[in-house]
Amino acid sequence: MARKQLDWRDYGNSRAAYRADARQVAKDGTRAKQALELARSLQPAKPELLADSFRAFSGRLEWRGTSHDSALLYCTGQYFPTEYRKAAAAVLETYIAAWRQWYASEHPQEYTYADMDDVRAANEQIGNHWFDRSTMKFFKTRIESRLIAGKRFITSERGPHDMRKRFTIREAQPDGSIDTIGNFQQFATLAQAKANVLMNPSQVSK
Repeated sequence: MARKQLDWRDYGNSRAAYRADARQVAKDGTRAKQALELARSLQPAKPELLADSFRAFSGRLEWRGTSHDSALLYCTGQYFPTEYRKAAAAVLETYIAAWRQWYASEHPQEYTYADMDDVRAANEQIGNHWFDRSTMKFFKTRIESRLIAGKRFITSERGPHDMRKRFTIREAQPDGSIDTIGNFQQFATLAQAKANVLMNPSQVSK
């Protein structure tokens, strides 16, 4: 492997750039260590899921080895010290999500919900990413209501065909997943969505 630490000589005279990368490296290191600690705590270990998780971060991080010899290798994209911690975190987080999905399938659980925090926690526990910041940012999703009748809530989204804000009814399922009731972005206003939120799926206004 190439050297693991930043080298100030690689930054010319830009102390600001060096310090910015140093701060990010520290954050990435913390993220990777936390993911490693959590991954180690998941029992039983699933080596096959870990092996598949190396596809994360464009597959740049590889585990090559035999029963007698092994090595962790990273293929540098631009600058090794700023990348390999991110790669390690990405691989470990992918493994954690895959393990949780496997565990949920092997140990089915029916969730009940008192509020949206319960819905988020259940969805994360089964390894889904519905409420991840990156997912919600991609779909420009916002939660527009409290939890209604112990399972339904309303979201708004913008796009994909235009940037107009429209509303969708969602339902948190007993297995922790999230379903859409009616059609995606079905309602032009929040009031329309609220008027339909308690309807059976077949009764939701078209």
